[in-house]
Amino acid sequence: MRTEAEAREGMRRADTVKRKISQALERLDNLPKRLVVLIGILLLILVEFLDYSSSYELSFSVFYLIPIALVSRYVGMKAGALMAVMGAITWLIADLMSGHPYSHPLIPFWNASATLALFLIVSILLAHAGSLIESLRESTHTDLLTGIVNSRGFRDRAQAEMERSDRYNRPFSMAYVDLDNFKTINDTLGHSAGDELLIKAASVLKDNLRNTDVVARLGGDEFAILLPETRQKLAQRVIGRCRTELVKALNQAGGTVTASIGTMTFLSAPKSVDEMIRETDRLMYQAKKRGKNSSVFETYQDPDSTEFLGPHEA
Repeated sequence: MRTEAEAREGMRRADTVKRKISQALERLDNLPKRLVVLIGILLLILVEFLDYSSSYELSFSVFYLIPIALVSRYVGMKAGALMAVMGAITWLIADLMSGHPYSHPLIPFWNASATLALFLIVSILLAHAGSLIESLRESTHTDLLTGIVNSRGFRDRAQAEMERSDRYNRPFSMAYVDLDNFKTINDTLGHSAGDELLIKAASVLKDNLRNTDVVARLGGDEFAILLPETRQKLAQRVIGRCRTELVKALNQAGGTVTASIGTMTFLSAPKSVDEMIRETDRLMYQAKKRGKNSSVFETYQDPDSTEFLGPHEA
């Protein structure tokens, strides 16, 4: 019977496999579309060569779907349809050159037309499926109220950044933002006013960050900011600007809402995303204990890490 530790280790490995598969698919999404089309064409030529080289008794029609599916999923419907036409034509050429005897000369062309119809149906379905999968992925990683990344999406981004930091020995920073006195807005002005403030807060934070940074709503009035390749001095400037602009915007919108922020610069990757959030959350509560509307900054070094970036890296 498996122990609890073995069960947790099994779940961790399963999560790692799923994450690596997801990352591989994301890499395909990030490839230039022209490169994906070129890969599809090369695969199509390879399949046609294998089809022509084999006996006519062996069917290779299903393998033509591989480049068609690839291009349809990662480029789009038009490119997929074009690949389907090319696939049907190359299939017909290989069939005619194989020397297979037919009872009527038009039969190969009829078969090619039927094959083309199948290829087109597959390319259309996969193109629509790709759009649907992308929409679902975005919806599961997006906060419905503010439009920024949600807790689940942040954890995925944070895990990827931790792995990158561990691999290349690069620092990064995370900030935990809590809106002070936010509950009084809900209690006195209503939840609609509170929602407007949350939307405003998310917009201000996003506008004051780089494109490579990630701002997420973890829940309620709590936000997280992930700053890749960011040491403490830069983190202090960025988070300081964010807090100043955030408080200014929230006060203009009405109320006396401020922000308490804890920022941890990780000189080495922590053991888990939970630990990363927990350490940063601790700093946020220190900022609250100081009287709110303040920021606390620290650096983190994993005691088990064999690498040390040194004070100059902070």
